[in-house]
Amino acid sequence: MVSKTCAFCGENSYMLFPCKYCNNSFCASHRLPEKHECAGGAGSFPSSTSVGSTENPSYVDQDLQVAQGLARQQEQPREYVWEPKITELPDNPFNPSSGVVLRGVFWAKGKEVFHILIAFVLMFLIGMFISNSIFSQSSLSGLPGFDATEQMLFPYFLASMSTAGFLIHEFSHRQVGRKYKLPAKFRLLTFGLLLTVIGIVGYLAVGMPPFALPGAVVVIGLENKDQAGKCKAAGPISNLIISLVLLPIAFITAIFHVGFEYFILFLLGAYMNTFLGFFNMLPIGLLDGHAIFDYKKWLWITLFSILLGLLIFEMGFVMYNLTFWYSAFNY
Repeated sequence: MVSKTCAFCGENSYMLFPCKYCNNSFCASHRLPEKHECAGGAGSFPSSTSVGSTENPSYVDQDLQVAQGLARQQEQPREYVWEPKITELPDNPFNPSSGVVLRGVFWAKGKEVFHILIAFVLMFLIGMFISNSIFSQSSLSGLPGFDATEQMLFPYFLASMSTAGFLIHEFSHRQVGRKYKLPAKFRLLTFGLLLTVIGIVGYLAVGMPPFALPGAVVVIGLENKDQAGKCKAAGPISNLIISLVLLPIAFITAIFHVGFEYFILFLLGAYMNTFLGFFNMLPIGLLDGHAIFDYKKWLWITLFSILLGLLIFEMGFVMYNLTFWYSAFNY
């Protein structure tokens, strides 16, 4: 928003009030004719002593009405950035016709359901790439019971777990934002889509590990630190819960000899959700960890430590010792 200069005192102000007598604009301190030595209607404007009269509305009463209208127009920013701080919301700030500009959002006019569907397809596709590379490893295919059919189907199952983890993470942000009566929707991000497409092309061309961040939930008006901290914490907590559900399922399948390949499947599902939650806990940039650290440091330390511990256990203690666990469960 560009500041303007008061015609009387020369000070810059974001909100000026026009004088209907001299046709100049003034700051709040000099908006009344007698305050800026108005020459346009000298002696003809009503005295400010008539304020409050219901029979003959004074200039001051009319001016206040004009001032209130201008304040509503000029105090509202017209361009918002990531989870912006604002003081007044249009009825639907996600509608481009509202005048609100969300920088970095791809296809602003698109309905949320289409944004979600596109993100789902991209995330599932990348999940398939990662899953295929995992289940095609000789260390896994060589395990007894891990037949060709399971090698073909399991990537779909694992991609579903990783995609569900991503969407549940984002929906958790959205629902907490809406709990505080704030507009919140999932939006595709232009830069994130570009990185995702580059990751897909890179994987298909040279086997480069794909990167996926097609979109995220945008919450407008998230300026309260407590609300922001709770909204951000909901994402990693949801991934932690998913991991803590899948990990016991993995061990239950192994204990009851459902099949060691299912132990690996659910273990990987838990790991991918743990990694997503852990990555978002990094206290940098736009990641969730930054707002959580500002909100309550003990909460950040607790979540970060639990997710890191799970990550080390799932990958370092289990995945790299599959032969040990295979023998331990008497397969």
